[in-house]
Amino acid sequence: VLARAESEDLLDTAFLEQHTKGFEDFKKSVHAASWDDIEAESGLSRADLEAAGDVYCNAKKVIGIYGMGVTQHVHGSQTIGMLVNLLLMRGNIGREGAGISPVRGHSNVQGQRTVGISEKPKLVPLDFLAERFDF
Repeated sequence: VLARAESEDLLDTAFLEQHTKGFEDFKKSVHAASWDDIEAESGLSRADLEAAGDVYCNAKKVIGIYGMGVTQHVHGSQTIGMLVNLLLMRGNIGREGAGISPVRGHSNVQGQRTVGISEKPKLVPLDFLAERFDF
């Protein structure tokens, strides 16, 4: 995405200059990454990543949506940080129709605690639910 953005002037340079710091260092680290490493770490092919990059580069407004499970991975905070960096490069933070959005409420984060949804029924707090809802 960065290479295409630079070659086609897709970066929001005014936004980057006004709202970010360290972009040149970030750009160097991106250029230093090898495709072999990127494919190995992501589990995706270069062709698939370039296709996703094309979708992003052709979009006028982008919202980066991720499941809360991402935060539970070893490199979760770095993953979210990189998603934010991707959004920042094109000014997709802080304007209408763009931004970042975590999705909450899937069964292993909120469902069991709130409404008793679980793939492991033994973990559902039935006594609490029975008292709370009087049944």
